Amino acid sequence: MHPQTTTATATNRAGPRRRIPSLVAFFVAVFVATWIVWIPRALASRGLIHSDVAVTLGLGWTYMPALTAVAFVALTGGRRGLADLRRACLRWRIGWRWYAVIIALPFAIALGTAAIYALAGGQFSQGLPVAFDLPLPLIPLILAIRVLTDGIGEETAWRGVALPRLLQHTNAVTASLILGVIWSLWHLPLLFTRGAAMVGDSIPLLFALLCAEAIVYTWVYQHTNRSILAAALFHGLISLSLATSPAAEASGQPEVIRVILWWIVAIVLVAKNGPSLRRQTGRGSGEGAAAQPEQLSQ
Repeated sequence: MHPQTTTATATNRAGPRRRIPSLVAFFVAVFVATWIVWIPRALASRGLIHSDVAVTLGLGWTYMPALTAVAFVALTGGRRGLADLRRACLRWRIGWRWYAVIIALPFAIALGTAAIYALAGGQFSQGLPVAFDLPLPLIPLILAIRVLTDGIGEETAWRGVALPRLLQHTNAVTASLILGVIWSLWHLPLLFTRGAAMVGDSIPLLFALLCAEAIVYTWVYQHTNRSILAAALFHGLISLSLATSPAAEASGQPEVIRVILWWIVAIVLVAKNGPSLRRQTGRGSGEGAAAQPEQLSQ
């Protein structure tokens, strides 16, 4: 074998291994950038420390994953990487069918949760999302706020940077489960923050829910040309349709029902599409893999 060929082969084999530490560094950076405010905020909410700054900053601190993602891509991918990330954030041409799927799934889960809650002895109206009680003109406004804050703030990191890199090393289901665990860990301070929407939620159920949701997110990602905007819209709709009435949430039943329903959806998607979460065409199984690499991950 020619020496240059040997060198090139060794370089190609070493490339993915070098990207794994960089991905770990990215996750660490996201956690540090967020938890540096979220942990003091959680402690302050319980009167353990006094930190008005952490309380104030913590309200909008979900932008830190996105800012960390931009900094990471700038360092590892330069202008080309940033251009790819920007295009993914603005990619809205995904087809009306996928907009329908993104909108319908969260509300189907919400209605299914309310129906099962009613069958279990609760009231159907109490099992519905509290957002359904809002005046109709307010719902698009609140959704837009959710998409532009939690949606873009988180999805630029999770589906914009982390997922495409994980897909370079493993199949879509495994990548989703890894990301689901990391995503769940990242939320932990919110479970101990009085006044936060997630305060008091079950830790095991959080991990179960986000791992199932992560599989569905990846399925959407695989079929919307890696659109971060699509993921952000999906995130906003899930957030909007999540919380039910305080009476229902106090029972803990809606949380369990949501986990079961999201896992049913995830299992059906894996059964239909396989571990790649992409339905293969008759032109060959290599198409799905060929569609994965992104320039910003190089």
